[in-house]
Amino acid sequence: MSKLSRTKGAAFEREIANALKPLWPNARRGGHDQAGPHGRPDVDGTPFFVECKRYARVLRSTVLGAFRQADEAAKRAGDPRPLLVVTRADKERAVVHYRMIQVRPDTGALIRVIASTPLAEWLDAAKQDTPQASDPSLNNLD
Repeated sequence: MSKLSRTKGAAFEREIANALKPLWPNARRGGHDQAGPHGRPDVDGTPFFVECKRYARVLRSTVLGAFRQADEAAKRAGDPRPLLVVTRADKERAVVHYRMIQVRPDTGALIRVIASTPLAEWLDAAKQDTPQASDPSLNNLD
């Protein structure tokens, strides 16, 4: 991997960490020691194991490969958090990819799918679903 690619990737990881900070103030770029035995997310301090990928073009194979990489790293680390893969192609918006379980309408079988949502829309939805520390209803959780 070239120095330019590493720099581009690190900048994208910082960008995503900063985008997640309003929801998770401890969000930060994860520790990176590629040779180390422990898997680490690209962005840490969230309830997700976040893998970031920045490419000229994002293909389905790119996303699937990122999930495989994140799966292996999370297993090495013993990290049970759900995986998020965040990608961005040149001159495009960032997209969040995540696994979901859906019911097949024809058979009723449960299937695992990968859903994709633009980062801005995903953050808006997460803000609505994430209780804030200042929320008074959190004072009565017993």
